[in-house]
Amino acid sequence: MRRLTRLTPFVPFAAADTARGGTAQMPVAEIVTYTVRDGIETEDLLQAARKTEAFLRDTGAVLSRQLSRDENGLWTDYILWTSLEAAKATEAQAMERPEFAAFFAMMAEGSAQLRHAPVLMQMD
Repeated sequence: MRRLTRLTPFVPFAAADTARGGTAQMPVAEIVTYTVRDGIETEDLLQAARKTEAFLRDTGAVLSRQLSRDENGLWTDYILWTSLEAAKATEAQAMERPEFAAFFAMMAEGSAQLRHAPVLMQMD
């Protein structure tokens, strides 16, 4: 009979150096779903999203980002951050930036739902 062993979740990176006494920070996924206002074209939204890239890259806290839309028109913005703290700090700064104001203005009022989840496994 084979014995099953409990597997430790695979975390491919950590933001902090635990060897020097730091605490490990797990990467976190930010998942935002929303619909867009009437009259907003796909290319317009994508162009507005692209204008947010420079700021996000400059934070050094974004590991990756995907933007998708399903057949019902529900958009999902999936950002992989180095940590929850980095995601929240960047969110506060983004609210003050005009490129994000333009991007957020395309979302249907009250449709955005945001959540964060620690990444326990990632497949490349």
